[in-house]
Amino acid sequence: MKYLYLLSILAFLLTACANPNWTPDGYSWHDSTPISSPANTSGWNNKIEGKPLDRTQSLDSVISGVSADIVDSLELRLSRSTPVYMMPLEINNFTSLLDHGLRENLAKRGYTLSSTPVDAYSISYNIEPTQRKEASASTYDFTLWDMAQEEPVLIETRTQELPTSAHGG
Repeated sequence: MKYLYLLSILAFLLTACANPNWTPDGYSWHDSTPISSPANTSGWNNKIEGKPLDRTQSLDSVISGVSADIVDSLELRLSRSTPVYMMPLEINNFTSLLDHGLRENLAKRGYTLSSTPVDAYSISYNIEPTQRKEASASTYDFTLWDMAQEEPVLIETRTQELPTSAHGG
C-alpha cells in the first residue's frame, strides 16, 4: 500500500515536470501582444487652458529679482549667527513665489533658515495690489515686516509692476 501511494505521488510530480505552468501562480503572461501606448483619443493638449509658460516664468523671474533686492536691503539687519524665520501675512500664489525667492536668496548668502520663531529673527511679508491711484492694475506692493518686536515694524515697501498674466489680464 505504501508503494502504491509513493508511486502515485511520483507520477503526479513527473506530470508536473512535463508542463512547467501546471499551477497558476498569478504571474503568467499568456498574451504575446507587444505593450505600447494607447492611441490618442482626444486632442487634450489643445484644450489645456492656463497661462503660457513663458509668462509664468517671467512672473517668477520678476518676483525672484525683487526678493534678491529685498535680501540686499535686509543684510544690514540680519546676522548670519541668528536663524531667520519667515512667514507670509496671507498665503496666495504671489507670496508663495516671494517666499521661495527670499528663502533661496537667504540660503545662497549663508543665512540659516528656521522653521520656528523661537530664537530666530522673525520676518513677515506680503504682496498686494497697490493702493496708489496713478499706478496700473498690474502694480503690486511688496511689504516686509519685522516681527521680532511686540508690535510689527514695517521694514520696507517696494512697488513693482508684474507681468499682465499675473492677474489674469
